Amino acid sequence: MALEAGGVRPGGRASVSCGAALGGTPVSLRDDRAIERWYKPLPPLRSRQLQRDSPMSIRAFGTLYAWGANHLGQCGRGPGHDQLTPSAVPGLPPVQAVATNSAATLALDERGRVWSWGFDEGALLARPGASGGSPYWLPSVLRALGHRNTVPGGNPGDGPAPATSSEPTPSPGLCYPPGVVEGLPPVVQIALGDENGLALDHDGRVWAWGRWSCTGRHPEPRSALPPPQATPLVIEGLPRIRQISIGARALVAYALDTEGRVWSWGNGWEGELGRGKRRFDEKPGTVEGLGPVRSVHAGTNDCLALLEDGRLWGWGSSEVGLGFRAPKRNTLRVLAPVRVDGVEKVVALWRGSGLAVFRTEDGRTCAMGQGIGLLDPMQAGQPPDRPLHRAELDACSHFGIGSDHGFALHGDGQALAFGRVASGALGNGDADPDALLAPIPIQLRGRPLAFAAQAHHSYALMSD
Repeated sequence: MALEAGGVRPGGRASVSCGAALGGTPVSLRDDRAIERWYKPLPPLRSRQLQRDSPMSIRAFGTLYAWGANHLGQCGRGPGHDQLTPSAVPGLPPVQAVATNSAATLALDERGRVWSWGFDEGALLARPGASGGSPYWLPSVLRALGHRNTVPGGNPGDGPAPATSSEPTPSPGLCYPPGVVEGLPPVVQIALGDENGLALDHDGRVWAWGRWSCTGRHPEPRSALPPPQATPLVIEGLPRIRQISIGARALVAYALDTEGRVWSWGNGWEGELGRGKRRFDEKPGTVEGLGPVRSVHAGTNDCLALLEDGRLWGWGSSEVGLGFRAPKRNTLRVLAPVRVDGVEKVVALWRGSGLAVFRTEDGRTCAMGQGIGLLDPMQAGQPPDRPLHRAELDACSHFGIGSDHGFALHGDGQALAFGRVASGALGNGDADPDALLAPIPIQLRGRPLAFAAQAHHSYALMSD
């Protein structure tokens, strides 16, 4: 899930950015009287208001705060106990964007440098020299299983992982604190997938690193897979690019060029390449059948494209219920783009793995997908067959959505958190692994500019 503090283009057209802001004492939106006491509802935001009034229209920098699961050092202080309340990520300068998956994180600072931290599996942190000059630690869950720490003086937060941790046990590897990714020119966008990091530079070139699926390389026939790409390299065969996207659990990358065409490459066995076949393709190719595209939004095994005319198209696995359907009855795979039925005049789109939220020209906010239970626990396991209008979100100007939880920025500067509470992901001091909450207000010190969420950890970009 990627976060940016800026992103509305002229005319109120929102980019792929995600975010929110907050303050107050927790209440449940299911208690209408309580929420009315907590804030005065605002009128729905129109597309012009999104451009004029929302943080999305401001290119800003701030301090990055983290909380939630920390067994892999997601909070930037080395692996240890889950962090139930937000605190600043140490060692970072002011940043403008962050991208995260379940184990690692990238941040983009005000100088265009990329920083990485967390669990370095498959060269995902792109810091091959980190072990020589930076502290590194074993994940806390591995130490709890008896693995020995090789760092003199031990780990920060040494000790077993909390028994309530809901995160999976990783394979042996090392965790690192924040450090700069070397070998990149000044960068304007970042994205992080399951096995690959991506960066877009000022010249419109896409850089990639990590395992081979999205690095533009293909193993030779009957040979071993190539080793991970530990330093960033340019993806060849792309024109000038203006946006990049990859799902936090995905193996396919997307790029949107300056002419409004979508390019895809990677491991597309569910049809998520959008090029008519299930296959792996290390070389970027265009996704045909789309009009000029405004923004592209990758999921795990699927992708949504927001066209310049406000329509939505999708392809890949239709299992997550995002409104596009396979042309054949005996499959859930959509191998080429099809239109999302009944959705038009969209001005902004935010999404997580199984939940998409969009704003229409008339200010209505709608949600769709199997993950709609994150917003309304009463609908968990019962995704609707069409987008649902969520009137209580009409006054929200921004969203940050992960796989299991998310955040919304209300128009008056208040923030709402929703979804699974496990490992302290919502930042409300609770870590109940079984709790699933409708949107509740949460507290932070200061005014957030944007949010990012994935698995059971979270980030907030805070105004200095």
